[in-house]
This record gives sequence, structure tokens and C-alpha cells, in this order.
Amino acid sequence: MASEFPEIEFVEFHENELPSRIAAGHGAHAFTASRALGSLALRLPNGDAYTYIPEAGSITVRPGATDADTEVEISAPDFSDLVNDLAAAAGLFYPGRARVLRGDSRRFLDWEPGWRALFHGRPVFERASIDLRDRHGAPLDPRRSFAVDDDPAEIAHFIATAGYVHFRSVFTADEVASFREAASAIAATATEDDGNSWWGVAKSGEKRLTRVLDARAAPKLHGLVGEPRLTRLIDLVDSDLVPDVDGEAVTILYKVKDIAQGLADLPWHRDCGMGGHALHCPTVNVSLFLTPANRETGGLWMLPGSAPFSCPPDLFSENEIEGSVLIEAEPGDVSLHLSDTMHAAFPPTGNGVLRESLILTWKPPGARPHDGQGHYNDAIKGQGGVPVAGQKLR
Repeated sequence: MASEFPEIEFVEFHENELPSRIAAGHGAHAFTASRALGSLALRLPNGDAYTYIPEAGSITVRPGATDADTEVEISAPDFSDLVNDLAAAAGLFYPGRARVLRGDSRRFLDWEPGWRALFHGRPVFERASIDLRDRHGAPLDPRRSFAVDDDPAEIAHFIATAGYVHFRSVFTADEVASFREAASAIAATATEDDGNSWWGVAKSGEKRLTRVLDARAAPKLHGLVGEPRLTRLIDLVDSDLVPDVDGEAVTILYKVKDIAQGLADLPWHRDCGMGGHALHCPTVNVSLFLTPANRETGGLWMLPGSAPFSCPPDLFSENEIEGSVLIEAEPGDVSLHLSDTMHAAFPPTGNGVLRESLILTWKPPGARPHDGQGHYNDAIKGQGGVPVAGQKLR
């Protein structure tokens, strides 16, 4: 665990600290997120265990795991990381660091918003209570797009309120053509075992390239991390953020039709959903669109106003949920979104040229995976159980 975070002792936390957090209102938030999930027990390998029970508008915590609907074993360091908002359910479950001893493994994943509320006091997203307003107090239009020279205060307010923003015509057609040429050259050299790409399996059984993780081999693309047009937009969110030049500086995304398995069509998620929230947020992810982005080509969906909240699992029973927004972009457009904003990338419905994007990331200085991996998604890359769009992964 990152040394700047205190070690949380399992029994002491449950006996002394957690009751005060519940009394301070965390229990009510957690009940809203977990009331339909049944009880969950967390057990250490030494046998220490506590069960979380949603009841009476709050969470009751009892020693032991005998009557829990779902029982999960994790290590003491991983529990400490949960309380410190470093670990996440998916980041523990997929690499086998969390072992489901009894019950439904999906319940462990679905409890994620519950303990984010219980441990950290994070309120729960309830659509009826979300009232987004612009700088002048009028209802915010979540489908609004901007030009780069629009009022900076207006843009900054929109990002802070909605959690994302769409800019029109940031790059010219000639620039986009040169970016696509460079991206195609890199894609032509990608192989499944190169350690620098993600591949999906189509329904036909054919393996298809879905991402090149680091395009620094193409100076034309890698140079975008210092592009003034992008830096100026990032400064509207947080001028202290720095480009992720030591990690996946520029990622190339390729939407592919009829993917049955693999990291390609992503369900509703937040970018810190595999872990690292306390170190990485606020992170800003930038999409530079090289082809049109829409429903047919495999667009990018956002849930306006979701960034400050935990989102309960029953909110995502459908793909295009009420209130969600599709960013419909043209080549040369750019979108930014905060890493905590719930978003999704559903399968393309059309044929022909599908969405291709360059993805760049700006993070707080010093942000890094707390578990020592190169990327949190390394935990699930290449595993057969990776969810596809339509399933839930938070």
C-alpha cells in the first residue's frame, strides 16, 4: 500500500472507527446503495470477519460471517486499501485477490458503491435529486458542445457540473489525416504478445486489435502531450495536472464490430473503478476523435453529474439509461471527462468505418498504481471473464 496512507487494522476499525462513521450518516448513504444486495461478510485469512447488513435505513455491522448472504476473503493489506480508497472490488476480484467463499460473486462487485459510501461518506447518485444548473442558474443543457475560444468560465463550470465536455473542431482535417496515418502504421506492427496492445475476440472467433496502449513510437502522436490546444483545455479543469508521459501517454482506440470477449465494448464504469481513486483523482481523460463518434460507430456515453457520487448497481439495468448523453463527435473534435464520471462505450451498431480515437491522460503529480502494476486494467487484461457492454462493472 502507498506509504502516505495509514495502515487500517481490521478489528480495531470495525470495533471503534466504523461505528462513528455510520453514526455520522455514512450508514444511510450505504443503505441506499446496498439495500437490495443482502448482507456481505469480509473475512481475513486468519478467520477474523465482520458482516455488513443493510437494514432499518442504515448498515448494521456484526462480528463473524455465519449468516452472511455473501462471504468474501481478502487480505489485511487489501482491506486497508479499501478503507483508504485505493483498492476497488473489481481490482481485487478479477486477479483473484478477493475469494468468494459463499454466495454470488456479482454481489461482491455490486457492493462497491455501498462501502464507498460506508467508508468514505460518498453520497449515492439518485436521478430524481440531480438538478444541474449553468453559471447563471438556468437548467444545464448536458448535450451542449463548445468551441475552444468560448468563455473559459462557462466551459470550466460545465466540466465541474456535468463531469465532461465536448469541443468542436479542435484539430484540422489535415492534422487528423496525419494522426490516422501514424495510428495505422503502429496498428500494423501490433501483435498479441507485444505487451502494448489489447485484443478482443469476435463472435466469429477471430482476434481483433482494440487498443494500442502506448503510441510514443510515433512522435507525431506522442507530441500531443505537449500540444498547447490540449494543455489549455486541461487548465480549465486543474492547472496542476500533468500529462501521463511515464505511463500510457497516448493510447489508440479502435472500435470493432461483434466483439464477444475482451476489453473493447465497456459497460458503465468510472476510470478509477479498478482502484487508485485516492491517488489518481481528479484525473482527466481526453479523447481526440479521428473518425465520427456516434451510435453507429460506437460512441462514448456520459452520465451527467455523476462524478461526486456512488452509483448503485440497479441504476444500470439498461445500456442507454435515462438521462445519459451520447457525445456525437466529428473528426478533429475533442472530449474531456473526469475519471469519476460514469461513462460507457457500447458496441457499434453500424458497418463501415467505426470510431477511432486517441486517448490522453492528465493526472495529479506523482499519481501511480498503488499496487505496483503498470496499469490497473492489467488485472483483467486477457482474462476470459471480462464483462462486455450490457454487464455491470463499477
